[in-house]
Amino acid sequence: MRRWRLAIGVWVLALAAMIAAASHHWARSEAKTGILATSATVGHPLPDLVGQRLDGSVVSMRSYEGRPLWLNFFATWCPPCNVEMPEIERRYRLDSAKGLAVVAVDQQESPTLVRRFARALGLSFPVIIDGGSAARAFGISALPVSVFVDATGIIRLVRYGQLDSADMDQALATILHKVR
Repeated sequence: MRRWRLAIGVWVLALAAMIAAASHHWARSEAKTGILATSATVGHPLPDLVGQRLDGSVVSMRSYEGRPLWLNFFATWCPPCNVEMPEIERRYRLDSAKGLAVVAVDQQESPTLVRRFARALGLSFPVIIDGGSAARAFGISALPVSVFVDATGIIRLVRYGQLDSADMDQALATILHKVR
């Protein structure tokens, strides 16, 4: 019995060492791409994420510096995403005069499918398709996720799940400096 406990203990330690080594290797390889999994946190600057718009052009999140930014991570197959997206469009139209920028970040779907989705909802803000690096930077494992960045480029709030009108009011107040 004692031998089994010792053998199990050795296996657990070996497994823990392998997991630690793999995590270290993954973090180092992510650092080479310029995006760290822990870099996108509240109170820190938005990492310079780059994505491809539906028209094929490339956009950098740094191009939005100086404007409050609402990033919304979504997928066309996500029911809560479908429910909140028309309200996001309405808020964008209402607050874009105050400088608000909105970027919808689709999660690895085909441009044709996402273009059809955006057209059906009449989205007037940019929609980009994330190949996975942005989702990794924010540690996203469920949708939708909204990230609110102030005009200085600092992440002020990350909200997981569908937002209702009151949630949107509260979140936008953090980046629009209570202009609402």
